[in-house]
Amino acid sequence: MKKSLGLGMFILLFVFGILVQAVPVFAVSAAPVSTVMLEIIEDQIHKRDLTDTDIANLQRADQVLLVDYARAIMLIQDGYFGQGYDKLVEVERALLQDPHPDLEMAVIEKKLQINEVFANQSALLKNGLRLRALGRDHERSDMVAYADIFIANAYYEQSDLASAMDLLKEAGFFGRELKNDGVLSRYYYFLSAIQNDLEAYPLAKQYMELALKYAEEKNSQGLIYIPKNVIKAEIAVLDASLGDYESASASMEALNANVPPNRRAEAAIYLYYQAEMELKAKHYDHAIQAANEGLAIIKTLESPNDSNSLSQVMNPLLAAAYYLDGQYEEAARMYYGINTMIAEDLVLENVEVADALTTFENLQFQEEMDYVEALRAAQNDKINLQQRNLMYLAVMVVLLILCLVFISVGYRIRSKSEKSLFLQSITDHLTQVPNRNRIIELFEETKCNGGVVMLMDVDDFKKINDQFGHVVGDDVLKVIAQTIQSAIRDTDHVGRYGGEEFLVVLNGCDLETGVLIGERIRSSIENLNWQYLGMKTTVSIGLMSTRCDNTDMLLHDVDMLMYKAKKSGKNKIVMQ
Repeated sequence: MKKSLGLGMFILLFVFGILVQAVPVFAVSAAPVSTVMLEIIEDQIHKRDLTDTDIANLQRADQVLLVDYARAIMLIQDGYFGQGYDKLVEVERALLQDPHPDLEMAVIEKKLQINEVFANQSALLKNGLRLRALGRDHERSDMVAYADIFIANAYYEQSDLASAMDLLKEAGFFGRELKNDGVLSRYYYFLSAIQNDLEAYPLAKQYMELALKYAEEKNSQGLIYIPKNVIKAEIAVLDASLGDYESASASMEALNANVPPNRRAEAAIYLYYQAEMELKAKHYDHAIQAANEGLAIIKTLESPNDSNSLSQVMNPLLAAAYYLDGQYEEAARMYYGINTMIAEDLVLENVEVADALTTFENLQFQEEMDYVEALRAAQNDKINLQQRNLMYLAVMVVLLILCLVFISVGYRIRSKSEKSLFLQSITDHLTQVPNRNRIIELFEETKCNGGVVMLMDVDDFKKINDQFGHVVGDDVLKVIAQTIQSAIRDTDHVGRYGGEEFLVVLNGCDLETGVLIGERIRSSIENLNWQYLGMKTTVSIGLMSTRCDNTDMLLHDVDMLMYKAKKSGKNKIVMQ
């Protein structure tokens, strides 16, 4: 999610710059900052058409600060984010001598957008809080909403989801109250990104479709606006995550076909999304191809800011694609880089040894010409050469040992990282039991060997969340997972199937034994003692013998049994 938000902001500013057209700003004669002229400039920015003509008109009106502000915006429009940011800082300093709240808020808003492009979290928080305070002081709810979104992004990047959600709720409230479609588009875009990180893909797609709906409204213009094509690309990636690769591929093909040849950064951006889509669809070779094509385009970009920002998101994606494709060496190279300095040092040492040997040969020749006079010198040179050779040999041995140490450490780090990544990919982060994908894989591996499968659901779990809160609900799921794990055998498996549902696979087990184990699980959960007053936990269980049949059909059958258990009174086992 974090990469999506930064990349989306980069695209926003890039698209903003390439669509600039000329519409003049009307000149006035007042030297102090003109609120009217500031409003006209902001209107032109929202229409994406600020030009040199506007600068000339502001100069004639002696609007010095507005001239500097407009020049900063034009630099940002052209992709010179760093220079534009420096110009905004100059305007901000000048405002200390000549305060103008509306201009100050506009300056901070633009600074925030650049802070987000470069993922400067401390600056996001600092400038976001300033904009929020100014917005509240001067009753500018739109600025408060913008600030909330940027601050929420900074909190989320630091894994503080609770603070991020509080601010997002306020931004959504202001967006609806003000009927500001731009704010609402970003609000739902952010919510979708969070759900995507949680792998709640259906809900993430719903939010992203709402973001697209508001982005298509006329009131969603300006720098705060998320480009519609970016949202469409995000939806394509979500389609791939949901298994609808055909729709995802068609959407990305349409987006790539509409990119003009001169907009190379935009082409690289869509190749990033295409690579991400292929990665979600497990087409790892296609993902690698798309990412490499994108990196090739990125290398041709003139702006270092553009190329650096895009490389920072493209390289990790390519590394992940290499890893999932089984190309671990390439993945490690992308993740850790290759230390070439030692190799270069060895080359230099070899050159020095070769030079020393040449010197020695020259001395031998001189010895033959004047044996008596050069004998002692030759002997001394030979001794010195031997000493140098011993020193070179010792250095080379040390370097070789260092190389072996680095290779060994790198291999251990890579192995540890690979193991950690693998465990994360198959484990439910809350309960620390296998996740849905992994428990289904384990079921598929053992279903033909004879055994029992159980699907159980925590009864009235929503009431627990509503009455005691989601933190308590999470604790309940953890304890129940541990209880189930303790009640089954070492050869059996339990995994979180979804929400408050758990799938249990009993290997080499007849139906009678399976019922005994299921009853042990049910009664253990029923008899749990909770510290929360009035809390009682039970589970409804569907239980059946496994057979060598279609996995989806077997899971559907045991799901129906669990459904019958819930419908017939809960806290019981229904078997087949």
